[in-house]
Amino acid sequence: MTKAIYLPVLRWSLRHWKLVVAINLIFLAVTIPLYFRLGSQFMPALYEGSSLYMPSALPGISITQASALLQEQDRIIRSFPEVKTVFGTVGRSDSATDNAPLDMYDTTIMLKPQERWRPGMTYEKLMREMDDKLQFPGLTNTWTMPVRNRLDMELTGIKTAVGSKIQAPISLEFRKSVPKSRKSLRGMPDTSSIFAERVSQGFTSTWR
Repeated sequence: MTKAIYLPVLRWSLRHWKLVVAINLIFLAVTIPLYFRLGSQFMPALYEGSSLYMPSALPGISITQASALLQEQDRIIRSFPEVKTVFGTVGRSDSATDNAPLDMYDTTIMLKPQERWRPGMTYEKLMREMDDKLQFPGLTNTWTMPVRNRLDMELTGIKTAVGSKIQAPISLEFRKSVPKSRKSLRGMPDTSSIFAERVSQGFTSTWR
């Protein structure tokens, strides 16, 4: 069946190859203006109907403190009328693929349909309001979406889409360079939060 359709088309194309080439060149020329309208991102940001709150605490926090802090965070998030459900996790998972430390939280926020939100409320405004209410000492907030976060972590290996790694042979150079980099990044107009974490032999600064 496939050959019965394909072979006649192939024979016709070989006999009229100049016309076939001309048609393909026309289609190629038509796509050139579309090329200049392509965005810079492979996958644009999509509204998933949910949000992922991923704060980072200082290393060395106890499980008791982490649990109490998580419960307080979930209580504040649940108080917003746009929130449908809240599910927070802290600590290491049984799976080796998601062995998060105690100083990293994951809170998945399922949101109600947007027509049930307060008048004039947008996703960005809601995240800003939540961020203002969730300011705890020693805690750095990060807001993203569940699917987007998984893609970012697969692509970059860190919690956010943007990050920098600082390495130096002497630990003293770390203590000098990390505050300078944090100060420079915090001064950028598009930066909403920045957190420097120690990983094996260096620091990783993540920001959004």
